[in-house]
Amino acid sequence: MGLLPDDFPEPYVHHFDLTKGDTTRLCDGVEIPIVPFCGTMGTCPDRPGRFVPFPPHEGGGNMDTRHLIAGTKLYLPVHIPGGRFSFGDSHAAQGDGEVCVAAVECGMKASLRFGLVKGRSTPPWFITKPGSLTPRSDVAGYYGTTGIAADLMEGARMAVRQMIELLGHEHGLDPRMAYMLCSLAGDLKIYEIVDMGMWNVGMCMPRVVFT
Repeated sequence: MGLLPDDFPEPYVHHFDLTKGDTTRLCDGVEIPIVPFCGTMGTCPDRPGRFVPFPPHEGGGNMDTRHLIAGTKLYLPVHIPGGRFSFGDSHAAQGDGEVCVAAVECGMKASLRFGLVKGRSTPPWFITKPGSLTPRSDVAGYYGTTGIAADLMEGARMAVRQMIELLGHEHGLDPRMAYMLCSLAGDLKIYEIVDMGMWNVGMCMPRVVFT
């Protein structure tokens, strides 16, 4: 599925070697920085029903927020006694947006420390450690594309399609590999929403991935 199911209707499986250091190879000339995190972290909602992490909900769940790495504090509401926290869906790397429903999925061991803040009700939010939000990505600049449309999803599709075309032109990537790279390392961003009715959605690709 993902953001462009009509453009890429055929399933595709790609295997990554995570034993070669702090990057993993996507294809010739493309190395993805390894920055591990858990895609799902959440507490159980306080309403009737059977709950799974997908899609995300008021207790967190499948947030797929790649900035929830070691050293980050995540605050989640506790809706029921005990909280019933769960986590999983471990990733070695992912871009913001995970546009083709593909991250570098992997097994992982994680250590978490819990504290309780009483007398406060809050939706999920987090605090990162000092420094850049994406220190592994910022060192070589970015490619950027835009998608201007009346619908946020259509703007996102436009931006990703343009990035796929750009990566083919600049680095010779075939469309399928470029689409996967957009999911593994590219970041969807909301550039502008002030002009009510027309939105500017962007895709940024860190150039550090190109060797």
